Amino acid sequence: EPKIVGVLASVKDGKVTLLAVCGKEAVASGVKAGDIIKAIAPICGGKGGGKPDSAMGGGTEVSKVDDALAAVDDLILSGDVYKRQASDTPTMPRKINLCKIKLLYRKER
Repeated sequence: EPKIVGVLASVKDGKVTLLAVCGKEAVASGVKAGDIIKAIAPICGGKGGGKPDSAMGGGTEVSKVDDALAAVDDLILSGDVYKRQASDTPTMPRKINLCKIKLLYRKER
């Protein structure tokens, strides 16, 4: 899907893994997966980065995963992840399809 912005958070063995992907139209609008991960990984006590279309990060603060995923909404709605014009006004695409998923792994008994 060219307009998709997907963010995945996974928790396993006390560690957080984050993944962001952006479709071609989202990237063309200025939304960059690397910028998303750079913004949300510190919320989970970690860091990360990557390319405009895909990025990964991680952290150690499992209790902050929901806060990190919620921050994605704020980034998209505020326009903070969109490229800036000369007037410093966000260039927002007509529509971005945002998908967020949280995976929690549990040990089998």
